Amino acid sequence: MKIIKSLEASEFDIALAADLKYQNLIESIGIVFQPLASIPAELFSDIVDKANPIYSESVFNSHIDEDLKIIEKVKPDIVVGDFRHSLSVSCRLSKVKYVNITNAYWSPEIVSRFPIPEAPAVRILGERFIKLFCMPFVPIIIKFNFFNMAFLVRKSTARIGLKFNDYRNIITDGDVILFCDTPELVPLKQNKPNQFYIGPLIWSMPCEFPAWWPTLAPNKKKILVSLGSSGNLDVLPVIIAGLRSLGEDIHIIVTLSGKKNNLPAFPNVHTVDFLPFDNLEKEFALVIGNGGSPICHASLSWGTPCIGIIFNNDQLLNMIHVQNRGAGVLLRFWNLTAEIIKSTVEHIFSSESYSRSAKSLKKEFENYDLGKIVKKIVTENT
Repeated sequence: MKIIKSLEASEFDIALAADLKYQNLIESIGIVFQPLASIPAELFSDIVDKANPIYSESVFNSHIDEDLKIIEKVKPDIVVGDFRHSLSVSCRLSKVKYVNITNAYWSPEIVSRFPIPEAPAVRILGERFIKLFCMPFVPIIIKFNFFNMAFLVRKSTARIGLKFNDYRNIITDGDVILFCDTPELVPLKQNKPNQFYIGPLIWSMPCEFPAWWPTLAPNKKKILVSLGSSGNLDVLPVIIAGLRSLGEDIHIIVTLSGKKNNLPAFPNVHTVDFLPFDNLEKEFALVIGNGGSPICHASLSWGTPCIGIIFNNDQLLNMIHVQNRGAGVLLRFWNLTAEIIKSTVEHIFSSESYSRSAKSLKKEFENYDLGKIVKKIVTENT
């Protein structure tokens, strides 16, 4: 949606292929919509939760076939994709340029060492055990896992004469690759000529402030808790318990993204489905999210430090870079306690360095004009 809105409808004929649940958003801005089958959200969450390969060969091929049908129907001059890995094959088969929107932290060329992954084995053995006894084997296991993921779709990618030995090369493949990061936040050992940093891709649900918003005491700190559509709300009571133990002198704002919850009513806890992120600068002292780039980048764009409670490896990779910059703290959901939440928040509030680092990233983000960059790249490649 953010990319679509950055392109002027008077200059481009735009069609969006996506899951049917997004159709109402597209119709509201007059864009042609094409239904597209994707991995169901619950199944995808289960796959990443268990650190399993995203695709089997049959599913990958079915996505390629569907891509080809839509490309034949729409006849685009250029295809812009977001985590639709089958487009690496289908666009080349169709001889259409593929612009891949992804994150630089998925590149094998990241400068930071790949952290201890988020996987069932780590949850069973614990981080401390892994660090003490398994660290020499972690890079080997990670490389094997990405090799296995690429091997599973090898016949599909062979259709375009490409051989991938690391699935991260598929994630970051394309005629043009747009990284939704900054080179200072996620540096690479080397940057290819067709790879461009475009800054954060922050999207706000079109909504209004809730009716209770003006009643919040302006002299109290506001903490935003937003676990997003992929966050596990089972940890929400633990988070709230930890925050409430800090005292009544804070407002705890919880966005639920349409999910149901059974939180008890507390005077300083306020829930809402969505907030207008475009209008929240200087509102929050801290953001607690799922560690993914959308909520983290929103927080940093306000100059606000964040805590990332990670559930999968995408969130892990994003949050490790935010933590390396000193603008946030990475926590794992499976060993989370109210005391950990409390002590982490107190640590961030007692150290000015987190706020300084977040404000530094805010300035870096402001150097990128997403609309201008995307329009230029699309124009030059059509």
